[in-house]
Amino acid sequence: AWADLPAQTQANSLGEFGRRSWGSLRIAMPNGPQSDATALSSQAVAAGTVPTTSPLTAAQVSSPPVTEALDRLMSAPPRVGDGSVDAAVRSIAETTDPADAPVRAVAVTEQQLYAITKDDKTARVAAVAPKGQTPVADYPAIRLADKAIPAHLSDAVGQFFTFARKPVQMEILTKSGFRGSGPLPEPTATVDFGEVRDQMPVPEPEASVIISRKVYPAAAL
Repeated sequence: AWADLPAQTQANSLGEFGRRSWGSLRIAMPNGPQSDATALSSQAVAAGTVPTTSPLTAAQVSSPPVTEALDRLMSAPPRVGDGSVDAAVRSIAETTDPADAPVRAVAVTEQQLYAITKDDKTARVAAVAPKGQTPVADYPAIRLADKAIPAHLSDAVGQFFTFARKPVQMEILTKSGFRGSGPLPEPTATVDFGEVRDQMPVPEPEASVIISRKVYPAAAL
């Protein structure tokens, strides 16, 4: 379950699975570009630690149990290559001896995993969805209103949003592995695009900010 992940970062945590000499699960938690899954997975850990089925609140994510869980989760995440999600997934895929793997797991979105592995004929990594509420990466389009923005520019943005939401354009996004109103790609050896069950409610804004400051060091500056 999501709430079990912090304990798996500790030394010899794999001992309970008969792999004591392997050390810990070695979960990479990238914090650079395209690392949305790091914050999302941390939110899921928080929701599983409380636990709650309602949107996470600032008070909940600031509570001692959640703070301790997130501190353990981020205590010593391994880093390979440039520290990106792509580098971590490829490191796992190219591992020949799992006992010596520098990274054994990484927080990644379904779309990222699809993009990285879609050409693999056989699965070289396994997609695992921990038990509990499933966090979802949402990419909203927002039209801002400001008196300084000329009306014709605001109208142009609105027209682009309308254009982008049409079936032909949406199909471009969904064929890239994003979920939306268009058809998804065929399942691959790694990603099956299964039904998302028990979707996690979006945390309250302040709660999201608190978690992001924990998992993204630059955000705390």
